[in-house]
Amino acid sequence: MIKQFLVISLILTSITLAQGTNPEYYQPRSIVLRPNAGLLADRAWMGEIHLGEGGSFIGGFSIGLWGRLQTGVSYGAYGVLGRGFASEYPRPSFNVKVRPLQESHAYPAVVMGYDDQGYGRWNSGQSRYSIKSPGFFLVASKNWATFGGNFGLHAGVNYSLETKDQHGFSAYVGFDKNLGKMFAFAVEYDAGINDSDKDGDFGQGWGYLNASAKWSVRPDFEIELIFADCLLNMGNAKTFSREVRLSFIYPL
Repeated sequence: MIKQFLVISLILTSITLAQGTNPEYYQPRSIVLRPNAGLLADRAWMGEIHLGEGGSFIGGFSIGLWGRLQTGVSYGAYGVLGRGFASEYPRPSFNVKVRPLQESHAYPAVVMGYDDQGYGRWNSGQSRYSIKSPGFFLVASKNWATFGGNFGLHAGVNYSLETKDQHGFSAYVGFDKNLGKMFAFAVEYDAGINDSDKDGDFGQGWGYLNASAKWSVRPDFEIELIFADCLLNMGNAKTFSREVRLSFIYPL
């Protein structure tokens, strides 16, 4: 099943990149790993491929409707790349974002939603990912036009349903900055207060500091380098995790 999903994802990527472009459909949908208040434009379709720690592979597909709703699914496995056997995630994941308050000059955009896609290895004993999924979340984003491009600030709270080991509440903040039309970078800090297993293999209680550098190869195609867990919060971590995310968007 993993091989079939990988092949289908790569085929869909190739088909999408062969289509026309439309800069209108380019809006960040996350800070780094945590959701912001950005949404896909009305009737825009997006595909993502995330290559992460331990050779993990996650493929996802989303659609935007009415400029206020975005919904999608994702699925993946740990250990797809490299040697050894891959372990599939237990089920496909679902995500939805709804924006009840649009951004104005005075107020931020506000989005509420749900996302049960985590990152890293799935631990069946604890019923959780190495990096827990956001679960239910509420996030606000405010953007300003600055020298070199847009500057955005983001703050959110979330409740993960991966609660077998600990409670689900956490909070996060972050910012992103465009450098012209083709490049951008972002930094986020997830307090990880629902992940403080100081004697185990999960979070040690310091929170997760993540950063990314993004290159807009075309208006409908992004390559993003992600530097996850820069504080080495994950138990037994020796370095931060170097990951890649490919995003491609096509108007229906």
